[in-house]
Amino acid sequence: MYIELKHESEVPLYLQIKNFLKEQILSGSLPPGSRLPSTRSLAQRLGVARITVQEAYDELIAEGLLSAHVGRGTFVQGPSGEPPLPTPPSEPPWEVSPSRLSTRAILRDMLRMAASRDILSFAAGVPAPEFFPVDGLRRAINRVLRREGVSALQYDVPEGLLPLRQSISRYLVDVGIVATPETILITSGTQQAIDLVARTLVEPGDAVVLESPTYIGAIDAFEARGAKILAVPVDEEGMCLQTLKLLLIRYRPRLIYTIPTFHSPRGGSMSLERRRQLLALAREHAVLILEDDAYSELYYQESPPPPLRALDTSGYVIYLGGFSKTLFAGLRIGYMVVPHGLRERLMYAKQTADLHTSSLIQWAVNEFIQREGIHTHLRRIRVACRERRDAMARSMERHFPPGVAWTLPQGGLYLWAKLPREVNAFEVFFQGLARGVAIAPGPAFFPDRSGEEYIRLNFSLHPPERIEEGIRKLGETIQFLLERARRARPKLQRVPVPIL
Repeated sequence: MYIELKHESEVPLYLQIKNFLKEQILSGSLPPGSRLPSTRSLAQRLGVARITVQEAYDELIAEGLLSAHVGRGTFVQGPSGEPPLPTPPSEPPWEVSPSRLSTRAILRDMLRMAASRDILSFAAGVPAPEFFPVDGLRRAINRVLRREGVSALQYDVPEGLLPLRQSISRYLVDVGIVATPETILITSGTQQAIDLVARTLVEPGDAVVLESPTYIGAIDAFEARGAKILAVPVDEEGMCLQTLKLLLIRYRPRLIYTIPTFHSPRGGSMSLERRRQLLALAREHAVLILEDDAYSELYYQESPPPPLRALDTSGYVIYLGGFSKTLFAGLRIGYMVVPHGLRERLMYAKQTADLHTSSLIQWAVNEFIQREGIHTHLRRIRVACRERRDAMARSMERHFPPGVAWTLPQGGLYLWAKLPREVNAFEVFFQGLARGVAIAPGPAFFPDRSGEEYIRLNFSLHPPERIEEGIRKLGETIQFLLERARRARPKLQRVPVPIL
């Protein structure tokens, strides 16, 4: 049996492997009960990343054509002599089956590898620790303990500390959101807020709309709930509403999750006109919008358009905000602004999850907002992050080979780059690690695990001189992969793969 890989093809390598094996199974060339090579063995034989083979196997397992048995291997489905299971009907391109745990685990392992102290990492989705106002936090905690004493260490109500909710209510006025403290719930970061919404409003099998690509934590939360994820592509103005409209008519989803401002991972923002159109669609089809606004304070030129919640006159938007990207990543303070009719349900879900967010941390963040000058701190962060964004863009212009494309974001923490078609994001990841630099591969952010032509780079994590060093290594990595692919282009790769 030979597998022919066409490196110059626009079809991803994992799909080439999958399609070949599927054809062999359905034709009977690989009869039921046949054992396939291990992912590691086949990857070595084909000269590709192991995760590329794993993706192919996972797709075939999901279609019922293969079965995996721990300690035994991967087999063509069905006992010897029985025909393979029929292939299920193909789904529309926007309808995404739940992920396989093996794929998600591999991606998580990759990001853990990137966190090594020996690696210059652009992979993590966090701000640089030197931006944390540690002295201000220390002063805030000391004042709270002197003033509140042990009461700051007691249990609190699940909806969160009232003084903090009052401070957030005043804070939101600057972005045009009118929210009383009663409509605000404090959460342990925006990730918990997404999870609470998923557990409260989504039943297994319900359809949920996500952008593609999107925040990896949202994919996790809705997949864990058993939702049917409907993926909508994103362009320069935000979520593509023509696709969304078709999905609203056909599937009547329970929820639309969106990051309209400084989108993660793409970095762009939804235009004001498209925000208004999105709200009109939500009203027309009576569907809630979950607005994740984690990055809007990190703008580097003019301030962004108002949040969807500020434009919403009908109560269709649940608004999520927090301080992880601007103050302290590890304190895990987020908040939700919710329609009155959902407050009790979400509050009880929060109570069930963890009773309440840390009392001392809530007091400390409130004290910081009130006394330490959060707006002065934000201005300082914007200046530093813009300098690092520009340093990364200049380094990419110097060191990346022709064919790599990116757009300079006007806010947020990330540059989203598209690779030449000959280069795969997973190959860049593994080859980059060997050179001491790490990126976040694009498939981590797509509900259907596509996007092998993209990588995400966090420009805020390192000072300009370290950014220059890392981008130089990354450019060398991409150039190496390009040259390797072009050397292999004139001929097809034919590799014998024995069936054990």
